[in-house]
Amino acid sequence: MSAIAGLWYRDGRAMSVDQRVEIDRALQRFGPGGGAWWQQGGIALGRWAPGFESEYRHGRQPCVDAGGSLVLLFDGRLYNRLELIAQLGLDEQAASGCPDFALVLRACERWGESCLRRLVGAFAFALWNGREQSLLIARSPFAAPPLYYHHHPEGLAFATRPKAIYASGLLRRSVNLPFLADYLVSFPGEPRQTFFQGIQALEGGECLIARGTRLDVRRFWRLEDVRSVRLACDDDYVAYARDVLDRVVADHLRDGTAHAVMMSGGLDSTAIGASAALQLARRSEFLDCFTEVPGHVVAASMLGPGRYADETPLVQATAALHRNMRLHFVQADGFYLDDIEAFFDAAECPFRNASNRLWMEACVRGAAALGCRTLLSGSGGNLSFGRSDDALLTETLRAGHLREALKLAFATSRAGGSQSPVRAFARAALPLLPLPLRRFERRRREGWAWLEGARSWQRYSAIHPALLAETAVAERGLARGFNFDFVPALDARKSRLVALGNNYLADNIDCAWRECFGVWSRRPANDQRLVELSFAIPDRQFGLDGLPRSLIRRLSVGRLPEGVLHNRARGLQNALWFEQLQSAGDSIRDHLDAFGKSPLVCHTLDVPQLKRLAAGLARADASGRETFVQYRVRFEMGLMTGRFLLWVEAQA
Repeated sequence: MSAIAGLWYRDGRAMSVDQRVEIDRALQRFGPGGGAWWQQGGIALGRWAPGFESEYRHGRQPCVDAGGSLVLLFDGRLYNRLELIAQLGLDEQAASGCPDFALVLRACERWGESCLRRLVGAFAFALWNGREQSLLIARSPFAAPPLYYHHHPEGLAFATRPKAIYASGLLRRSVNLPFLADYLVSFPGEPRQTFFQGIQALEGGECLIARGTRLDVRRFWRLEDVRSVRLACDDDYVAYARDVLDRVVADHLRDGTAHAVMMSGGLDSTAIGASAALQLARRSEFLDCFTEVPGHVVAASMLGPGRYADETPLVQATAALHRNMRLHFVQADGFYLDDIEAFFDAAECPFRNASNRLWMEACVRGAAALGCRTLLSGSGGNLSFGRSDDALLTETLRAGHLREALKLAFATSRAGGSQSPVRAFARAALPLLPLPLRRFERRRREGWAWLEGARSWQRYSAIHPALLAETAVAERGLARGFNFDFVPALDARKSRLVALGNNYLADNIDCAWRECFGVWSRRPANDQRLVELSFAIPDRQFGLDGLPRSLIRRLSVGRLPEGVLHNRARGLQNALWFEQLQSAGDSIRDHLDAFGKSPLVCHTLDVPQLKRLAAGLARADASGRETFVQYRVRFEMGLMTGRFLLWVEAQA
């Protein structure tokens, strides 16, 4: 639960006292007593950590090797400690009390940059090599703390929070308009770009080496390097996946403090919660489970087909199988822009799906109140071990195996029960059509007017048309395989990898909760080992016999109740979102008035359209699909982004 930062001047100039004071002030909530600094010549490295952090008691950072030439900053957790201890040839018992950062420093001494391929965890670190006068910063592939950098004419500044770089005085905070435009139309941002001009971020699985005037960014984790796993039978894959899941969850429970899970009635979070509960039960420990529920009964017409509002029955059934689960129910009270400035101060980014902010923060607050330092979630499970193989039938058709495809279409129909084999076959054939035909079919299915064409972004985005043209969003998106109809131009594996890597907001929100509440929100489903498993084993295991999400259902037999295992409906997060929005009418008007006075907001958002939506809020059909798109997607993102831009203006 720490933060790291560093400043390097190539000409040997020392960081000033004022710079140090300002960076300490920016990161004071990570370490109220100020940072622990190491400085020599033109390089200064600092770390901020609260006194209760377990590894803080076992040693201090920055950590210097015996020869005095290597200096390390490390933020995060290492998960393959035992393997690394063995590879380093250390005595296991003696090394058991060795903090993670000391093991990483040993690995850097032994293998240099190549050690990155041996480390498994959720971490960001920086290594100064005094002999070579070089700086290495690196970030683990998935669910890692963010790591930002600013390459200035005299050198390099880096930190796990942008505010530390700004505190150095090297640049002023301003918005990166192309990245903001991509965000507003829900495209993944360009590699290493952020909301801020001049501030870049390492992607997961990347490292940066600065030496002299040269700056090299390299990728050390690649999907191509993941080895295939082939086992004898279907049951062996289930056992293998269950073992990996349990190992991953055990590593995320390593802290030795009370633990909690943000648990819905869905497969991902309950599978992780069940694994955690089973392991904690062996230690006679409890698992506190936090679930969001609506304050009153929600009419079915408000939910849409295949949706439910109250997770309580499914969560209670899960807890009945695991007696050490303690249930806590929270509600999303208020409006998602309440106290938003404090959130921006910590996260330095907007909150996507803003309606979920208050109930998620209620879960984090509840965990903190119980002394829990770890809060697990099932986020990302639908992309890793809990994924469906919706592309299996498509890929079978692509390979020309028509008979096998027909069998699979019938199996999919039997398992799903909601579509005919012909419909399953037709849907699987769609990705094989040329992109224009697929986009046409998407518009037809969604009821969009064909004449919308390239302007279909107007249905869901609050972006100002001038910004969209100025930043060439459509052209840049198409070059990377994205379009306004959300019809993927990438194959299924590449699309999933893009989605797995597009965690810029989630990583920053996790960091904000660490800063504000002292709780590390962890996503075991995004652990490198579970992600690699999802690519390593045969695709058919995720859609065996046409059953959606087959692997997670099979590995959870005996751990989860039948109601969860066979549930095909989906819970609607914060089902009272529309009521809360209507109740916030006066507050919304105040926000929109402030938007109209901001040149930045008026340049980036279609403020007149947001005002028209606000004026029609009282008359909107609460149960309509179009209401959901206009108010929970377009209006919600517009309001949240507008408030974020006002915050940026105030910080500049």
